Amino acid sequence: METSPKTLPGRSRRTSCLILAVMLVIVIVIASYALPTLALTPPGGAPGHKLNILVLGLDERKGDRGRTDTMVVVSIDYLTKEVRLLSFPRDTRVQLPGKGFDKANSAYAAGGPRASMDVVSRILEIPIHNFVTTNFAGVTRIVDRLGGVVINVDKPMKYDDPYQNLHINIRAGQQLMDGKTVLEYARYRSDPEGDIARTRRQQTLIVSILKKAALPSSWRLLPALLSDVKEMLKTDIGAGRLPFVGLALVWGASRGVRSQTLPGKAVVLGGVSYWSTEPRQVNDLVRDFLGIPLR
Repeated sequence: METSPKTLPGRSRRTSCLILAVMLVIVIVIASYALPTLALTPPGGAPGHKLNILVLGLDERKGDRGRTDTMVVVSIDYLTKEVRLLSFPRDTRVQLPGKGFDKANSAYAAGGPRASMDVVSRILEIPIHNFVTTNFAGVTRIVDRLGGVVINVDKPMKYDDPYQNLHINIRAGQQLMDGKTVLEYARYRSDPEGDIARTRRQQTLIVSILKKAALPSSWRLLPALLSDVKEMLKTDIGAGRLPFVGLALVWGASRGVRSQTLPGKAVVLGGVSYWSTEPRQVNDLVRDFLGIPLR
């Protein structure tokens, strides 16, 4: 049975719309120390000059591995110097080896980042070369250190939850947001489209923070930003390759960053809400948006 998208209950600490931005700031920091004459193509570059990185924002809990609250594919084209961001809804219906169908965010709990990379790769039918995981600590400090970010809010946002001591009151229109307001923007959930609207706000925040971090006026802040976030990141990208990734992201930000969400529709199966994908739509997205030939 199909149903229209709706808001689903969630924990108050789901501030992960900033997670990818944190990762991008980190690699830009590292890139700032690289020699300007370095080539942008990494050693042993990815097939087809594409590097696909899966960024996982973790909802960590004591006593278990937790689940991924955010899943975003960052695709870097080393020929065109372009960056594409593809948000992968956490409720996407996927098949886990030996466990049957479940939501995509449960893959991390079952097998860590490699399991998440596997399910995303199988849905998109593209290689995922590396992963980045991070949690939420210090996000407000990073935004405040950058002097805030400019966000264009499409509608007033008002929400009160006394049980979580959460009170959101953000006006519509373009405004400079500090770290506290950005987190409120990220935590707002009163949308008819539920998690898909939240994903669009993720993309807006990601691009805004990336652009702010790449401005020459932010370069003097890079050492302090590195100190802020160095404990928030885990990745299998080797230290020798990180500067190349950072340089490519800086170039991509200067050319404009495009973002999309995995196409699909909200369904309820067996009483569980999923984001259901259609292979042909996904193939079209991979070919036309990511620019990756189908296998």
